[in-house]
Amino acid sequence: MYLVDSHTHSSCSPDGTATMTQMVQGAIAAGVQELTITDHCDLLSMEGKIDLEFDWEPLRRQFAQAKPVAEAAGLKLNYGIEIGGAADFPDVANRILEEDLDFVLASVHNLSVASGCKDFYDIDFRGKPDLCRQCLDDYFTSMEDIVAQGNFDSLAHVPYLLRYMRDRDGMDVSLAPYEDRIRAMLRHLIQTGKALELNTCRGKSVEDYRELFTWYRQEGGRLVTIGSDAHRPQDIGKGIAEGQEMLWHLGFDWYCVYHQRKPVSVPIREREYFKI
Repeated sequence: MYLVDSHTHSSCSPDGTATMTQMVQGAIAAGVQELTITDHCDLLSMEGKIDLEFDWEPLRRQFAQAKPVAEAAGLKLNYGIEIGGAADFPDVANRILEEDLDFVLASVHNLSVASGCKDFYDIDFRGKPDLCRQCLDDYFTSMEDIVAQGNFDSLAHVPYLLRYMRDRDGMDVSLAPYEDRIRAMLRHLIQTGKALELNTCRGKSVEDYRELFTWYRQEGGRLVTIGSDAHRPQDIGKGIAEGQEMLWHLGFDWYCVYHQRKPVSVPIREREYFKI
């Protein structure tokens, strides 16, 4: 099985713990054949502040150091970014994304500017169903805006808020009440040639995506990326094989990796891959 991890973070991310070279070494140890590092570029910061500047130099430097280590081990290393907050600042995001990249993930980690910018991680949802609904509404509104703007390759971790509302804070929430809105976004992704991400959250959340990818398949979706969301070398590749198997049983024959912003198909049951 050809293992590709298309969502990882190095010390160039505010919450990263290891250099790109160390992440490459972790990928080699995990038997991953292709790694994309997608460090955070969040226009709404972890502290809930607006931050419209981004310095590419640390990423360029670390990538240049890591690439020969990857090549020596036969690992293909790709240069990516995960951009957050683009819904509120599309022009800034477009300027930042002029970098020569392999892959762009789009995500939402914060409340919108209109709702206060707070990082969802820092919100206590325990015993607050109304707050859950308000945050989910805001979350999907931001995501709809991002999908409409379209400057990305794959839409990241759609069930993201379940990590905090349900798994951490014990609230009874699901994607089901938002099915119509989500399906509309999925149709737009399909029409515009964008991919949908299966984010394994270091192997903890594969099953959270079964319903989402059932809907995506029903709508005719084909382009899928898979990532572990690893922030440490030892977490690279976790859940990728399980995610591939789930996709296979849902009717997907292949998933994608991106080279120079173009999707390349990776058959789930074979090692070869080919351009779409």
